[in-house]
Amino acid sequence: MSKDLGRQEYVIRANLEARETEDLLEIWHLHDTAEWTDTAFDVLQDILLERLGEVPRRDPEFANSRAESQGEGRALPDFLHNTDRVFSISYWAKILSWVLLVLYLGNSGLSIANNIGSIGKLSDLVYLVGPLITTTIGIAYFVILQAVSEGLLVLVDIAIDVSEAETGPDPGS
Repeated sequence: MSKDLGRQEYVIRANLEARETEDLLEIWHLHDTAEWTDTAFDVLQDILLERLGEVPRRDPEFANSRAESQGEGRALPDFLHNTDRVFSISYWAKILSWVLLVLYLGNSGLSIANNIGSIGKLSDLVYLVGPLITTTIGIAYFVILQAVSEGLLVLVDIAIDVSEAETGPDPGS
């Protein structure tokens, strides 16, 4: 989990450092906890300290006045690429994959245990086909959800690489 947190902080830092200071100030003043995590605000505080030499006091009126000055032609927020949500989906896909695997294997194990006493001849092994198919389905779900989880993390890494290629590498790293 700590490895994922380190990667998450790296992704958040890369995402925030690519933004203009004005945008970072707006995020800081709005302090929208529905959109940003505590980790994101910690990283944002560090970036603002690096750029401005101090962290400004939060002022919700700042964001309101900025929105009014930009008028209706304001650009849409960058909500299509929220790395916190991607990490959350990846995390839950991994958990769900393990839960489903345990449930399918448990179901198959119970089914085999119930039918093991009724197997007398070689032809009675047909009773094991159902549990084996169930096990195969459980393993397939496991592999698919693990692939989704890792695939999301790879896509985030690619997005970071593309962002760094466009803006240049982080001088601090």
